[in-house]
Amino acid sequence: MRILELLLRRLGANVPIEKPPSSFTLIWIIAISADRFNESCRDVYFATEDYSLTTFAVVMGGLYFFLQEMVWFAEGAEAEELTRYQEMCRANFETALVNLPLLMPATRGSVEVLLTAVRSPITSPARHT
Repeated sequence: MRILELLLRRLGANVPIEKPPSSFTLIWIIAISADRFNESCRDVYFATEDYSLTTFAVVMGGLYFFLQEMVWFAEGAEAEELTRYQEMCRANFETALVNLPLLMPATRGSVEVLLTAVRSPITSPARHT
C-alpha cells in the first residue's frame, strides 16, 4: 500500500522525473488520465462495491508498467522491493487478461485494457525466448 500511495501521489502531483518517461507511458497517460487511473486504483484497493474485470486489469497493467519505470531508477533493497511488487502486478494482470471475454463490449474500459495489453509482458517476444 505504501508503494501504491507513493506512485499515485507522483502521478497526481506531476512530480518531475529525472529521465523522460517511456513511449508506453506517454501513450498510456494520453489515453488514461492520471485522475481516472487514481479513481480506478481506489475502486480496486479500497473497494466499497464491486468493480469490473477491466478496471482490475487496467490497474494491474498500469501499476506493472509504472513500477517497471520506478525500478529503473531504484537501487539496492528498494529495487528488489519494487521488483517484487512489479511481478505481483504482472501476474495479476496476466490472470485478468486470460479471464476477459473473447467478445469484449465496446467501452472505454475495454479499450484501456487492450491498449495496456498491447505492450504487456505476455505479448513481448523476449519472454518466450
